[in-house]
Amino acid sequence: MNTGTSVIILVVGIIALLIFCIIGIYNILINSKNRVNDKWEEINKQLDNKIKILSKITEITKDYITPEESNELLETKNKLVNAISINDKIIANNKLNEILETINNKNDEKLLTDSKYIEIKESIKEIDDKINYAKEFYNEEAEKHNKLIKKVPIMLIAMLFKFKSYIIFEQ
Repeated sequence: MNTGTSVIILVVGIIALLIFCIIGIYNILINSKNRVNDKWEEINKQLDNKIKILSKITEITKDYITPEESNELLETKNKLVNAISINDKIIANNKLNEILETINNKNDEKLLTDSKYIEIKESIKEIDDKINYAKEFYNEEAEKHNKLIKKVPIMLIAMLFKFKSYIIFEQ
């Protein structure tokens, strides 16, 4: 075997090694992204459950809250329904929680003792607990992903294939 053939084999070997490394890193990034998205889907599923329950609470509270509060509740619910980004959904959910807390603090005895209202309020609290629990797991995966895409040489492949950082939620 002459030196020209050896050089060609060496160059082809190095190129093949680089391609396999890029493919391996890309697969690591895809797996990381999928884990974060799976955790987000758990949050999203709970938000969908909350949206279903909010329709009931709007009906129950209509006689106890002002038209402005009712409109604000409906508008914020619609923001949650129509939100596309993770951040917009969480902002809308937090706003909904504020509105519901305001309604609770009105201390309308009839509303606060209404069995349907109490049941729905407990369901919402249970869903919010599940959301907060799921956010912890989401944050954990998102932090791992965000750290991963900052490491060299992974960072280079992440930039090449436009992998982005995920937001981390405050607890």
